[in-house]
Amino acid sequence: MNGVFGKDERHKTIATLLILILLCLGIALKYRISADTHLLLLFTIMIFEIGVVDRKYMVIPDKLCIMIFILGIIRNFMNLRLIKESLSAVCVFGVIFTAIYLLTKGTMIGGGDVKFVSAVGLFIGFSRLTEALMLGCVICIVVCLVEICCYRKKRPFAFGPYIATGIYLALLM
Repeated sequence: MNGVFGKDERHKTIATLLILILLCLGIALKYRISADTHLLLLFTIMIFEIGVVDRKYMVIPDKLCIMIFILGIIRNFMNLRLIKESLSAVCVFGVIFTAIYLLTKGTMIGGGDVKFVSAVGLFIGFSRLTEALMLGCVICIVVCLVEICCYRKKRPFAFGPYIATGIYLALLM
């Protein structure tokens, strides 16, 4: 995504994220707040940002997917029981979304959606990602049907905001 976000900005953002993670972990240790809670808060901020950016520009920034991927690695190392489910999510949904992307030549979902879902899978695991995608698809269908009925036209739409909404709702369940 060097056209929208430059290479230098991506490196600065990743460094900033790592510093932010260390600062949050320090606060967690001091005040006995779980480190996982801090990671979930950072994750929530990132999926919100992805939803906003994708809705406005129809692009999911690589830097945010990389940051979610890094958070997923950290979360898996903090809780080794998550690794199997997380890797299952990355493999299964990564393959499914890549196949959809390739078969439709990027007309149904974009490459950013593939990276976003894979990174999220590493963070939340297979079962939560399954719930999140089902919720996101239902919300997307409802919104698209309302738009078609009310405005009588079809238009391209970003899938990222619906995925992000589904993820957030799945985390609350």
